[in-house]
Amino acid sequence: TNMFMSDTNFLDLQFINPTMFYHNLYTRSTTNSLITGEFEYTPIKNLGLYFQLALDNVTSPGEQSVKDNNWEEPPAFGYMLGARYVRPIREGMLNASAEFAYTNPYLYLRDGGEQSDPGREGKATYGQKAGEYGVNFIPAIRMISHNMSQIMYDEQFLGFKYGPDAIVLNFNGEYKVPGKWSAGSTLFYMCHGTHDKWTTWNPVTRDTYIKRSPTTKHHTENHKDKDVAKRNAAYHALALGVNGRYRINDDLSAHGHLTFANVWNAGNIKGQHKFDAQLSVGVTYSVYTK
Repeated sequence: TNMFMSDTNFLDLQFINPTMFYHNLYTRSTTNSLITGEFEYTPIKNLGLYFQLALDNVTSPGEQSVKDNNWEEPPAFGYMLGARYVRPIREGMLNASAEFAYTNPYLYLRDGGEQSDPGREGKATYGQKAGEYGVNFIPAIRMISHNMSQIMYDEQFLGFKYGPDAIVLNFNGEYKVPGKWSAGSTLFYMCHGTHDKWTTWNPVTRDTYIKRSPTTKHHTENHKDKDVAKRNAAYHALALGVNGRYRINDDLSAHGHLTFANVWNAGNIKGQHKFDAQLSVGVTYSVYTK
């Protein structure tokens, strides 16, 4: 995946050519690349395994790296492992899945470019400053209020929705009898460090490089949170949900969903705790015409 931005507001067609060869082409200020790979395997009937890998920044053999104690850009990557199980049981179908994901603290993010680089002359010119357009993998979704009076921009990760600095476990199970009823449950756990959508970083050395997620201290800049220095812990979120649906007749069905959620060290502040319970119920009435 390659993201391109024009400094002159003119589109350079060579960057959207699928056969474009980027080797030795230095376009750091206007482009950003992400290499992804996927693998799926079915070892036995009804069971599927999958693996996904994302490389945002990586040091190739022969290049200087953080391990050499140079002032370099940190590696940025993430991966996901999962399994799906589907099996018919009597008159219904059982679906179950389990997934594990890990993203390191620098995935999707761009450096700040605000501070001098001791390892190079001058200042970096490719940083993404607050409020400016950039080529990180956090695009803004344009939203308009219901009366067309206000335009808002909702920034979201282009990829794994929980972004960098995260460890995520997710389990889902459901039994469904088509046309009659279904019941299911979900279990979600996430440990998330101090890095978020607005985190920036500066080139690091072997001593300043944060090797693993989750981070427990925010050492870098943040474009949105002025009190980012107060972040002193990784937060842990645990959610358990149950849901069900029942078809009363050909036209009418009822459904419900109950979720309990706990967050420890909320806001990445040690000792803060939040609890929430959500219940939703409803009915659906369908009219079929010939």
